[in-house]
Amino acid sequence: MKVRENWIDWAKSIGIMLVIMGHYGMGDKIYGTFIYAFHMPLFFIVSGYLFTPPPQDNSYKQFVLKNVRSLIVPYFIFGIFSVLASAALNFFSGGDYSVSFFMKSFAGLVLGVGYDTEYTVMNNMPLWFLPAMFFVRVISGFLSRYKSRVKIAVCAAGLIIVVLLHRYCLFLPFSAGSALLALPFFYAGAVAKRYGLLENFRNGEMLRLVVLFAVSAFVLYLSVYLNTGITDINSCKYNNMLLMFTGGISGTSAVFCVCIAFDGIRSKFITAVSDGTLMIMSLHVYGITVVWNFYKMIAGIAGPGGMDAFVSLPAAVVTAMMITAGLYYPIVFCRKRLPLLLGKAGKKPVGKGKTSLPG
Repeated sequence: MKVRENWIDWAKSIGIMLVIMGHYGMGDKIYGTFIYAFHMPLFFIVSGYLFTPPPQDNSYKQFVLKNVRSLIVPYFIFGIFSVLASAALNFFSGGDYSVSFFMKSFAGLVLGVGYDTEYTVMNNMPLWFLPAMFFVRVISGFLSRYKSRVKIAVCAAGLIIVVLLHRYCLFLPFSAGSALLALPFFYAGAVAKRYGLLENFRNGEMLRLVVLFAVSAFVLYLSVYLNTGITDINSCKYNNMLLMFTGGISGTSAVFCVCIAFDGIRSKFITAVSDGTLMIMSLHVYGITVVWNFYKMIAGIAGPGGMDAFVSLPAAVVTAMMITAGLYYPIVFCRKRLPLLLGKAGKKPVGKGKTSLPG
């Protein structure tokens, strides 16, 4: 039985808060550009770090089925909920809840990409992460029996496919294109784990950790500065691919430094948020809607210009904290009664083994 790594819980908790902040209208701000540079790469790197390949026998089918239960089943559960919730919101706000809306919504759910197309609607765009992670894990599980050069060749071929998709404005269903773009991040985490690249910093002096953080933050800054525009694995928007990978890895490295510094601080709240990242990923857009309407009500009382204070980085931080806190008790309940909604179907009670990925 592997011991749970507390700093990983911190990394996942900080990562999911960055996701909420990024979706809180921060994409067009400079700090939003920095957040988008590494907040999703962080989750793929963490997943690679925690990844346990399937045994070298005939258990690959069971491995795939396990990932179907932990990622694809929750995807459709939260996806159907999102269609119904969006229809209800449209009904009360005067929006579209026609038969056409439902047809496009369910078509979008089956198509599995995190954005709208001409014929489909994706009501909950962050759900793209679940099928993308499924493909990343299934591909990695299959390749685990091969040598590193085969894995490198597959990653390179995948990136070539992504470039062609981007050039000709095409996409693969079920976020498979996003999975190909994310695969190198996953392997970066696996390599860090295999060769113990973080062990010297986890067991070393604080000065060494501070230096790594400073270098990582500086490289992140250069990557974002040189790679003009926002990067987004969901839509395979990478601008300069080398800079995208550099920014994603360096930003994640900076977060890891902070989390390793916090390793001695244990919190039930952080553990719960870490266990519930899949649920938070799947529901936070509705939390943002609720909080945003609350802000608008306060701004209406404040008068003209009242919303200015809520379109800011501090407001994004507060919103992320409110949403994660609001989902704390649902996560605790699901850990005991409905682990499927946390992507933990068929697993032993949380907290006694290694921490799992969002999904």
